[in-house]
Amino acid sequence: RQGAREVQVILAYYKSGTMERADQESKIVTAKTLARRLSATPPCRSGPIELVIYDVHSLVQRHYFGDNIVTRYKTMTKYLKKRLENEDVTIAFPDLGAYKRFKPMFDGSMKKGDRKFPLVLCDKIRGKGDERIVTIREGEPRGKHVIIVDDIIKSGGTTLECKNALLAAGAAKVSAFATHAPCPKDSWQKFVGSGFDTVWISDSCPYTADKVRHTSPFEVLSLDQSLLRVILDDDDEAYEVDE
Repeated sequence: RQGAREVQVILAYYKSGTMERADQESKIVTAKTLARRLSATPPCRSGPIELVIYDVHSLVQRHYFGDNIVTRYKTMTKYLKKRLENEDVTIAFPDLGAYKRFKPMFDGSMKKGDRKFPLVLCDKIRGKGDERIVTIREGEPRGKHVIIVDDIIKSGGTTLECKNALLAAGAAKVSAFATHAPCPKDSWQKFVGSGFDTVWISDSCPYTADKVRHTSPFEVLSLDQSLLRVILDDDDEAYEVDE
């Protein structure tokens, strides 16, 4: 309203993004509620504001925003991929949602000459309460260093059960990666001494990142380099998440 030429909003962690659908009449889809509130922002002199979100839980959320918002989705997964470029590893996805979002990063289809990693797809069934039952649906983890790739670790139940299923199927060792680790009630403590080789997270949830920064098996990947590229509008090496 005061005449800014352009406005850019960066949400490293879109907290309400995990509530993107309702399966009961009384539930509120808070991901859409927040999108509506942000969409009420007036445009600036150059047009709609730009909203940058990292590893949103579901890409369908881009349709929740009004015409006053231009959404741009970024991922930290490419920084993990760079670390693994010369490593003999297999990539596992804990469920079909993660498989659809992150498979193009690792199956060699992004660009010509891109490395193709061996892939494993796990299947997740929700039991009573927080119970997760995970099985191997596709791929061969036997004898491999398997890295579970997902967007978020909250209670940790899915990631831990996925690790157990992979080890039971003969994986030599298991690591995990998630961009976001809000870890309510300090659920990150479940990973200490749990048998993971490495657990990579970003600092999109800084309180968790500060707590685990010097705690095995965690390793924190900084958003700094990616944020700088976003601010400078330098996308030469950036990977945009798309459907």
